[in-house]
Amino acid sequence: MQQLVMFLTGPAGCGKSTCVELAQKYCHKFCQLASLPFDETTFYFTASTGSSACLFGGTAIHSAAHLAKTRITDALCEDWKHVKILVIDEVSFLSDSDMENLDKQLRKLTKRNILYGGVSIIFSGDFHQLPPIMTKGVLYAGSDKSVMWENAINCPIFLENSHRFKNDPEWGEIMGRMRMGNDTLEDRQEINKHYQKPSERNNISSEATTACTSNKERNAIEFRAWKTYITENHPSIKSDELLPNNVLFIECLIESKKRVKCSA
Repeated sequence: MQQLVMFLTGPAGCGKSTCVELAQKYCHKFCQLASLPFDETTFYFTASTGSSACLFGGTAIHSAAHLAKTRITDALCEDWKHVKILVIDEVSFLSDSDMENLDKQLRKLTKRNILYGGVSIIFSGDFHQLPPIMTKGVLYAGSDKSVMWENAINCPIFLENSHRFKNDPEWGEIMGRMRMGNDTLEDRQEINKHYQKPSERNNISSEATTACTSNKERNAIEFRAWKTYITENHPSIKSDELLPNNVLFIECLIESKKRVKCSA
């Protein structure tokens, strides 16, 4: 087809990221054999959040498509000259106004007044995960703009396998029921068996994955892990022992209500 507008979806661990990475390799090989240009924007990895984009080695779609800019220059258009496939991961975190703005900006960036500027797009994500926080007009809210996005999809793909839980299918079934809102009392009781009391959390393994209810709790856990690493691998303040060769001293100036100078 002249323009692919794909929606790639499925539960966590079904292989969405793997599929996209394999598609990129295929696109790269195709361009090599056909003597077509291929750079970091030909198969353009983006995501709705910066953290998701980092996993792909890409960039946030708001930055890539200049969604906040009112003026699109020729230099910005040049950056989109070789784009063949645009990948947008975690599409469920975009609002309907984001999608409307994406269409508007891509038309300007490609100088083609057609849907999404004629760019082929792979939207990847899972609308059964938790909705974005403090976001209005999300795509699955059923607004007119959301319906417009849905009608633009010409290739929906639903992945049903659960590779992440291949060694623990029972746990995968629990996660699958919870994803769809069909979890049972027995499922929740099984999950709660893995709950660790605050008094036990100092003994958390470095390989453990912890679900946090807030950023404050997450930061506290990361700080404790960092503190443990420093304590185990560096001499105490009163020691005459030399520091490891990989230690860096960073001096920074922190601006707040009070001007504070600190060294770390």
